[in-house]
Amino acid sequence: MPTRKTDPTVSADTMNRLPAEVLFQRRNGNNDGIVTQEEYICKSKNRNVPALTRQFRQCDTNKDGKPSLQEFKPK
Repeated sequence: MPTRKTDPTVSADTMNRLPAEVLFQRRNGNNDGIVTQEEYICKSKNRNVPALTRQFRQCDTNKDGKPSLQEFKPK
C-alpha cells in the first residue's frame, strides 16, 4: 500500500477511508505524536488544500491546532 512518504499522490479520498490510527501515523510526518496542519495537508500541489484545511479543523475538536489520535477517530 502506498504511503505519504513513498507516494505523495495518495489522495484525500483514499486517506479518508483509512482507519484513524493509520491516518494519524501517516500524517504525523516527524513521528512526534502531534499532527500539525502542515503535516495534515502535506503541501503537495496535487492536494485540495481548502478541503484538507476544513477536514483538519473538523478533526481538531478542541481547537488547539494539534489533533490527537482520539480526535482523529470517528464519533
